[in-house]
Amino acid sequence: MKLAPRLIAVTAGTVFVASAVAGGLLVRMEHAQLVADEITESRVLVRSLQVSVENALRDGQDPDIAELLGRLELVAGQVDVLVFSRGSDTPRQASLGSDLDDAAVQRVRELTLDSDEAEVYRVVDDEDGVPHLVSGTPLRTDGGERIGTLVVNRPLSELHADLRATTWLLAASVLAFAAVTTMVMLVFLRREVTVPLSRIAAATDRLGEDLDAELELAEAPSEELDLVRRTLLHLQGQLVRARNARAREASQRESLERQLREADKLIVVGQLAAGVAHEIGSPLQVMIGRARLLATDAGQSPEVRRQGGLIVEHAQRIAGIVERLQDVVRRRPARLRSVDLVQPVEKVMWLLEPEAKRRGVTLAWAPAAAPVTVRADPDEVQQVVLNLALNALQATPSGGRVEVRVVHEDSGGSIHVCDTGRGMDDATRARVFEPFFTTRADEGGTGLGLAVVKSIADRHRAHVDLASTPGRGSEVTMTWPRGEA
Repeated sequence: MKLAPRLIAVTAGTVFVASAVAGGLLVRMEHAQLVADEITESRVLVRSLQVSVENALRDGQDPDIAELLGRLELVAGQVDVLVFSRGSDTPRQASLGSDLDDAAVQRVRELTLDSDEAEVYRVVDDEDGVPHLVSGTPLRTDGGERIGTLVVNRPLSELHADLRATTWLLAASVLAFAAVTTMVMLVFLRREVTVPLSRIAAATDRLGEDLDAELELAEAPSEELDLVRRTLLHLQGQLVRARNARAREASQRESLERQLREADKLIVVGQLAAGVAHEIGSPLQVMIGRARLLATDAGQSPEVRRQGGLIVEHAQRIAGIVERLQDVVRRRPARLRSVDLVQPVEKVMWLLEPEAKRRGVTLAWAPAAAPVTVRADPDEVQQVVLNLALNALQATPSGGRVEVRVVHEDSGGSIHVCDTGRGMDDATRARVFEPFFTTRADEGGTGLGLAVVKSIADRHRAHVDLASTPGRGSEVTMTWPRGEA
């Protein structure tokens, strides 16, 4: 059962019971007051009759008593008066205006005989349930000797009717009060409890569906419900913070796992690079030296010199691959100092202009208007720009465009390398910085250029961003922290 109906039922029941009890007590008080008033009136009548009857009895004038009772019948026909002689159970004189309960009369007479009180009053009900006030008083001589008993019976029909009317009025009042109280409680509980609780419940449901949902909870009318509202809003904030903390932890864990995987790869690459450098490096240098002698020996035939030049070219290419392998895994401390990014980038642009012309690609260079000072190793900055620009040139078809920009940032400075090449899909972007991952294996790509860039960025505490759209090109941004002015 819902809270509001239960509260209404308890409240209405309590109000009804309390009102009924109060009404019953009021009826009893009213009854007691009316009986007291009737006793007062009866006492005046009884004392008046007592004086007259005592005088008549002392003088032996029974006709005077009969005449008195006759006149009383004319004035108060509903009042019964009985005069008993001492020791007699039969009335000596009587004026009977109503149905009289003989047992009640005799009981009052006996109480009068046995009591030391001057008067005895008793309220009794007749067969119809109508109350009667029966009064008894002793009759005495002038010397105080008891000569009889006077009994007066007054029907309290008007009192009975008034009490019944009062009882029905109180019952109707109790029912009306309970009904009005129930309606007031219904309206009050709906406005103060049901509606605010319904809003809080709906907000809780929305919170379960969407933790970031904006809960439209107005201030509740009561302090208790407003405390529930504030608690719900506080709980939402705690849940959001807990979720964000879990997301950060998951991201950090994923980053750590990625770094561990990359470290494992770099260990393998390092072992490979060390083996290659040891096993291939020295013989390769001897081969390059001998081939260069053949290529420059005027005594050799042109074909021998040409083949010697090819050997030198391809051997140097192998040496370059070995060197790049070592660059990937080499963890030498970066020699960081304040550097204007424009200067190392300009040197690389000058070196790459012939390659861009050979490929038919426009190489645009946009230096910053003012020096962009960062903390970096200028040699490694040149290596970064060279690798990024070469990748962009190799990915851009003839007629395309590669643009290199140096931009001043609030946190330092950045280099942007944009191309209009073939772009990358999501799967390629996710692996592009891994060593030996390349999409140009058939064109001689080694997959080490961007791995070197990522390694240099880590050493410089720089940040690399890659944005790419398949068929529309790519943009790589590397941002360095600010250097000393």
